[in-house]
Amino acid sequence: MYKIQVMLLFGLLFALLACQNKPKGEIHFVERNWGAVKKEASDKKKIVFVDAYASWCGPCKMMDAKTFKDKEVADFFNQNFINCHFDMDKEGGIEFAKEYPVTAYPTMFFIDVAGNKAYKIVGFKKPEKLLAEAKKAIESELK
Repeated sequence: MYKIQVMLLFGLLFALLACQNKPKGEIHFVERNWGAVKKEASDKKKIVFVDAYASWCGPCKMMDAKTFKDKEVADFFNQNFINCHFDMDKEGGIEFAKEYPVTAYPTMFFIDVAGNKAYKIVGFKKPEKLLAEAKKAIESELK
């Protein structure tokens, strides 16, 4: 009987810890090439959010760990944009950079459904700042 109680207690503690470590939310990034993302944006009539990053970039890692996992940011971005990200040192990023050159990391773009107009921000952004920039992008000439 004692062993069962101990096992139940550990099970309950494990479940509580698992709930506490559960992410509050996160931006869902599509895993497609740039051409497929543009087609989806055109079909759905949605703005594209692009996170242009480098695997070796410290501020990019902070965006992934903090800003992109903020619940309010995630909910807003998942509802309003097609989200994608490209490692600019790899094939997808190299393809994307042919249309939208990147000179600093992270660089984030909001691109209209036709792929013609882009609203660009550079550098690490805290959740509230990224949300403000996203709202500016929506209110700008992207629509």
